[in-house]
Amino acid sequence: MKPPIYAVLDKTGSTNFPKNDTSSDFGVGVVIFDDSQAKSLIEASKKIGEITGSTDYKYKHVQRNAGARQVYLSTVNNLKSPCGVFGFYAAGGSLLNEKVEAVKEMGFLGSSDGGYTAELAESLRQNEKGVHLEDFFGKTVSCLVWYSHALQRPLHLFLDDRTDLKAILEMTQKWLATMSELRHDISDWAKLARIEPASGSYNGIARFAGALAGDVRFFFNRHGEKIWRRLRENVRLTAADRQRILDGDESAFIIARVEEVLADENFTTGSKETCMIQGYTKRFIASRMTFASAQGKLGHLIIVRGNQWMISQIPD
Repeated sequence: MKPPIYAVLDKTGSTNFPKNDTSSDFGVGVVIFDDSQAKSLIEASKKIGEITGSTDYKYKHVQRNAGARQVYLSTVNNLKSPCGVFGFYAAGGSLLNEKVEAVKEMGFLGSSDGGYTAELAESLRQNEKGVHLEDFFGKTVSCLVWYSHALQRPLHLFLDDRTDLKAILEMTQKWLATMSELRHDISDWAKLARIEPASGSYNGIARFAGALAGDVRFFFNRHGEKIWRRLRENVRLTAADRQRILDGDESAFIIARVEEVLADENFTTGSKETCMIQGYTKRFIASRMTFASAQGKLGHLIIVRGNQWMISQIPD
């Protein structure tokens, strides 16, 4: 068997967990690396701590310091494929609205899941913290397991969350078990995945992942409206579209190809007004970030360059 792929995950948001409040958006950052790259990530995180004056640095400390930005950017860009970073953004209310839209679409198509999605929507409507976290982390972890499957390498995932760690570890294991049972194409990789806390020297990589999560969240807050206004009310695939997807052609999901600036040119300058993403877009796995809009639309932002990008929208 091939050696494992390592991933360290951290999250950031306006609250400690996703809510239906439209202002309670959430971001997640995952640093994906080989065992041989762990040392350089740990050293880079230590260097950022020295520059910012805090080993427990947050995104704002990196964002507002040009020296910290430089270390962050060079470290991310030294992650060579298949290593890199993964980002997922969820706007406030997106998790509930995604379920509402799915129920509507099932009604239109005449399909049913036995009321499961409607029940989950009601739990989210009640703003149950555990349900929000489980759905949020389930979406994130499933993406990572799919990547593990694509690489044919076991996933070793390290989580950083000081207040909800035990609950999140249990939720993540539950999602992996569900994937093992329901998705036979990736069940072996879900079973092989290992999940544990980001402790010891990996705590430094978790701080780095937290800066990534903050940058993803800031990016969508700053530039998201250019994306949201182009999303479709519905994406429905034809039989031909489905066959193209089975053949590995994802173009059926592409709903917009855009030439418009979607970046901050001064990404190396310390400032609370800009993000750093323009400096490392190619280090995102498949050059894409995953999102859930406030209207509950799921998709990927695929960045070709700062003024050329595509939106891939997932059907409800």
